[in-house]
Amino acid sequence: MENRLTQKYSLFRTKTFELTDSGIKGQHRGLFDSTEYFVDFDDIGARILKKRSGMFGWLLGAGICILLALFLFVLRVSGGKVGNDAEVFYLGIALICAVIFMITYKKSFYLVKPGNTNAIEFISNKPSKLEVDAFIENIRTRRNKILDEKYGQVNTMLPYEQNHQNLLWLHNNDVIPKEEFDRRIGELNSKFNYSTDRKIGFNLGEN
Repeated sequence: MENRLTQKYSLFRTKTFELTDSGIKGQHRGLFDSTEYFVDFDDIGARILKKRSGMFGWLLGAGICILLALFLFVLRVSGGKVGNDAEVFYLGIALICAVIFMITYKKSFYLVKPGNTNAIEFISNKPSKLEVDAFIENIRTRRNKILDEKYGQVNTMLPYEQNHQNLLWLHNNDVIPKEEFDRRIGELNSKFNYSTDRKIGFNLGEN
């Protein structure tokens, strides 16, 4: 599976992600700056938050210029006095505005934890949607495997409450589904001879 993803999203800006045994190593590079960071699997979310951004004022400007060009064209054909190539001028301005908008437009999404925290941004289609989707699926698969091995095994050397909290954390962070959580709680109760009628100091809550 692919463990590295490079996303070039403007003339001088690039994002690089590398999947390691313990998390994601990221680097953002610009013309005059560079930022490196590392996110542990414990802090990586599995939920997706989508976002579209760009300098939409330029798109509005392009629309206004097109309307002006159409108005001037209608005025000319109806016999009104219009300057030479006025429509072409406004269409040219509209094209420039549209190009600037396309340069700044970015369709992205974030991997987030419950509550939309610890966001990691990815560009949706750079270098292609297929490659990005495969990389994200690789992150989720490895993340879930590592966290399940780390927190999902019943450890009789730890108190019951700590084992329960570990399983609850896995469920609330989308590592194991509700059915698997319930099954493992049953296994935990059996190993600790824990009655389901007893109460512990926290409740299962969906985030």
